[in-house]
Amino acid sequence: MALNHALSAHPAFANLYDVLSNNDFVRGLPIIAALAFLWFSRDARGQLHLIVQLLAISAATVTSVLVQRLHLFHTRPMLRPELGLHLPADLAGQLWNDAPWSWPSDTATLYAGLVAIVCRDKPRLGVALGVWTLVVILIPRVAFGYHYASDVASGVVLGASAVLIADALFKAGEQPLVDRLSAPVGHHPVLINTLFMIGVWQLADLMIDPRAAIHAVALFMRH
Repeated sequence: MALNHALSAHPAFANLYDVLSNNDFVRGLPIIAALAFLWFSRDARGQLHLIVQLLAISAATVTSVLVQRLHLFHTRPMLRPELGLHLPADLAGQLWNDAPWSWPSDTATLYAGLVAIVCRDKPRLGVALGVWTLVVILIPRVAFGYHYASDVASGVVLGASAVLIADALFKAGEQPLVDRLSAPVGHHPVLINTLFMIGVWQLADLMIDPRAAIHAVALFMRH
């Protein structure tokens, strides 16, 4: 509420801040660029490791969305009039009526996981991206009532934990198995590079398109 009231004193900036914080190109560009740098600087084994990490983050993000739908705790702050939050002009709280529950934050889960990957490989770059993520992505989620701070903190823990678990599983894998799985990555670089770029693009977009497609198919199957 303190963040919200401070930003509400500058409505033009608050509106710009909210729009940019939800813009996938703006908020995701430095993180995706860092991941691309890591990808093209690694050998086949390192790229396989990155694929495992990204799959773990994808699973964690999907899990956070599914947990939200369990309605375990609270609705989004923006949907609680008694809090007296001031929303930017372009933010209509009623648009979130179909997704009212906010714990944990899937946005925090995704971006914290991606930053954790970079931190594991390039700590200084990872810290810089962590600051970027905090200021550009996470603080607005709280300030404009998308999530409570606890939702964001839980998402950060979930995303970072997914990377740590993926690292542990990869290191625990038997060397012959890792070598066999790495071989296709090294033998088909054009195909693998293309799939990687498509994958990180969809991750930066919170997998909105795949989720919508799965939802549409599920509705069709029910009928």
